[in-house]
Parts: sequence; C-alpha cells; structure tokens
Amino acid sequence: MKLKLDLHVHTDSSEDAFTPMGQALETAERRGLDGLAITDHDKVLGSGFRSLKGEVIVIPGIELSTQHGHVLGLGVETWDASKPQSLIEAVQIIHERGGLAVLAHPYLSSLHIPRLIEISEVGFNALEAVNASAYLFWLSRKLALNTARRLSLPITAGSDSHIPETIGKAYTVIDSRSREVEDILDAIKNGRTEVFGHGLSLWHRLSKLNLQLRGSR
Repeated sequence: MKLKLDLHVHTDSSEDAFTPMGQALETAERRGLDGLAITDHDKVLGSGFRSLKGEVIVIPGIELSTQHGHVLGLGVETWDASKPQSLIEAVQIIHERGGLAVLAHPYLSSLHIPRLIEISEVGFNALEAVNASAYLFWLSRKLALNTARRLSLPITAGSDSHIPETIGKAYTVIDSRSREVEDILDAIKNGRTEVFGHGLSLWHRLSKLNLQLRGSR
C-alpha cells in the first residue's frame, strides 16, 4: 500500500517549535497525510506514542545535532545517551536502538556542504532529499537527489515543520506492506519511497521567526 508521511516534524517539545502534539496529528489528518515522524531536537516522544489513538500513524524519532550535521533517527523510542559529537557516533547509537539513520537536510544552506566521502563512510540508511525548510529549496533538492543517487542511498522528504502551518509541505510516499511502523521503516530502508514537496513561503518563515523572537523575551 502507498502511504503519505511527513518524516520530519517538530512539536513544542523542541525549544524552537510551537506545535502541540495533538495539533500536529489533527493537522496531518486534515491535510491528507497518513502519518508523521516526530523528530524533536535531541529528545524522543518515547513509548507513549503507541497509546496515541486515531488514524494518523506516528513514527517515533529524534533529530540529533552533531558538530558535523544533523541526523534523523526514525523508529527510535528511547534516548538515554549523551549527545553525540560526530555523525558516525550518532548513526551508531541510532542503530543500537533499532532505528534508521537518515542524513537530515545535507544542503540546508550553503554554509554546510558535506563531501561525498564523508557521507559514504558514516553508514546512513537514507538521505533526506527534500526538506521544505531549505533556504535555496530547488538547489538543495537537486544536490541532495544527486548525492543520494551517487551513493545509492534511499531518499526521504519532510517539512522540518516547527509551526502547524508547515506540516505536510514536504512528504514521502512509501510503498509499505502495512500501516505498521516496522513495515514502514523496512520500506524506507529498502528504498521503496518517492519524495514530494515545496519550499516554505516567506510568510511561513517570518511566522516562525516571530514566534521564536516572542519566546526569547
């Protein structure tokens, strides 16, 4: 079956995000998504995700910040490790917890352009080829798709949403055997994915910035 999921969503559990969990689920359902991956910064939703009711699939996850970039850990339910310093360390810990390690927004901005050799040696399960929050969206998408193709890595897409309005702006269509999280992760790992999405509008970027500035006062 084909499932439509936004694989990069932050809730208000992240310090720089403003979407309550309930609102994230309601928004996803209203926009025709089958599910979300909740990837808050350096923390996880935990096993409580299994008790969430409703039609929206919730994949537990985390976004880890390292000195050399960000990594999404899809399927990670617990996190008691110290903050990893390198991409390799982050990937190793994600794998130890049974998750998939996805290189997040490798071309988010021109300030961080990873080298192919660095990516190939880390052991990623997939690469986020479409991220709606990327500043130079079409260039970011093109470079990421080329990188994934050259390294034979499966691809994913996500909004990197920090406010409700941006949920679903980028999403992954996954050819999964079922709606179970384990089958969805298996489909991603084996490359049964298609990626779609558009860059965030200036209004969305300013809305997020305004909330962040108000929260810092």
